[in-house]
Amino acid sequence: MTITNPRINAIFATDLQGGMGHQGSMPWPRLTDDLKNFRDLTMGAYILMGGKTWASPDMHNPLPGRQSIVWSRNPDIVADRNVIHIEGEPEICLDLLLSTRICYGGDIWVIGGAETLRSWMPHACIVYHTEIEGTWECDTHYPKSEWSDNFDDTLSVEKKFQDARSGVRYTIKKWVRHYGKTVS
Repeated sequence: MTITNPRINAIFATDLQGGMGHQGSMPWPRLTDDLKNFRDLTMGAYILMGGKTWASPDMHNPLPGRQSIVWSRNPDIVADRNVIHIEGEPEICLDLLLSTRICYGGDIWVIGGAETLRSWMPHACIVYHTEIEGTWECDTHYPKSEWSDNFDDTLSVEKKFQDARSGVRYTIKKWVRHYGKTVS
């Protein structure tokens, strides 16, 4: 059996202005196809999030079928033995995860929040970005202008949805790091 280093990916949603959260929660209604896409992509993988995302009302428990990694300066935030706590610069954390063989053989999906995405995005190979139509009341932002220059969406298929319950329209797009750009 060959064990490989994990690939770092990111998966997150924003509105058209880059808004992604309000008072610790998603500002838009639960979007069925977006949640299914998230589940399908992250199932069996590691999901990495910041302490605020871990403590948010949207994250009640570790997600089934995935190993949660919480990146936070506060080790007390992780009371569950089935959750991995890491702290420090992403490069140091990656070295630790690899040297302890925690993440060998599985992808790591960075799921948020904004500060965690900003810090880990230089390591990401693939991004799945859901863009929610309109603007929502948000106090947390991660606009496309901050990350998209390093990625290409021309080879991917853009999928458009309208949520049956809420009527909210959104697009899910896959972005791949530009060929020739280095992953730090």
